[in-house]
Amino acid sequence: MEHYPSPSTSWEAEAARVRRIAVIDVMNFLHSSASSQNKPRQSREFLDALDLAAFMLMLLQREFDVRAVVPRSISLRIRNGFLFEIFNQLGLVIFTESSYDDLLVIRYAAETGAFIVSDDKYRDVLKLDVTDAEKYVIHHRVIRPTINPFQRAEGESYALMENGDRVVNFVGFLYASKPEALYADPQNPDYARCIHERERFTLTRLKALRTELVHIFDFVDSLEKAPQPLPRISDARKKLEINFRRESLQRFRRSVSRKSAGRSYREQVVQRRREEGDEE
Repeated sequence: MEHYPSPSTSWEAEAARVRRIAVIDVMNFLHSSASSQNKPRQSREFLDALDLAAFMLMLLQREFDVRAVVPRSISLRIRNGFLFEIFNQLGLVIFTESSYDDLLVIRYAAETGAFIVSDDKYRDVLKLDVTDAEKYVIHHRVIRPTINPFQRAEGESYALMENGDRVVNFVGFLYASKPEALYADPQNPDYARCIHERERFTLTRLKALRTELVHIFDFVDSLEKAPQPLPRISDARKKLEINFRRESLQRFRRSVSRKSAGRSYREQVVQRRREEGDEE
């Protein structure tokens, strides 16, 4: 079964356990998702950054913090690659200078108490001089995403689902046989570390990230539906992408308030429950 948070979860129970950060092994994730659609590997359309945006939005909708680890050179090799610079300035993407990023993924997850989204079993990493904490992550906190191909309407760059998710080429979700892979509770040895990371992920930041990803989908959609679509590699399109990236950063910085920084995780949970009650 899926172990996503239930809307009926009491704040007392929720404050006693904390969502781990989701660390996405981007190259593995995108190749796995594209392979499920039987796309030709020689095509630049084989991988699409908008698929990653959809998956990150799905996780943020379920209130998981996200870090996607990817080689810096990827933006030149895939569809909508310009989005990676935007993801990076939002704090969602971590760039590596090397194409081999497995060890960084594992170490980051071990240091922050995160879980990893990947099909990789990381057998090559296990042959290296890794710590016990890193081995534990490999054996217990690597979650294989379930990818179901999706056929969106002709002429649409994405589909809007009833729950607010966006879908491009596939519907993705996570299956965890044990909830402790996704959550840390007071009995977990890395609980304090997870609480520390979660307190930095304020509710204000969560909302701002979700809003900005929605803006990204709208922007890409406007490019695709322009009366006279610009070539993907052109000075005119590049200028639009640069302007949008600048606007995105300015909008995000305005949205993220410093007032919510420093609140305990329990205080953030109480605040969210209070806001949900007001909306009802």
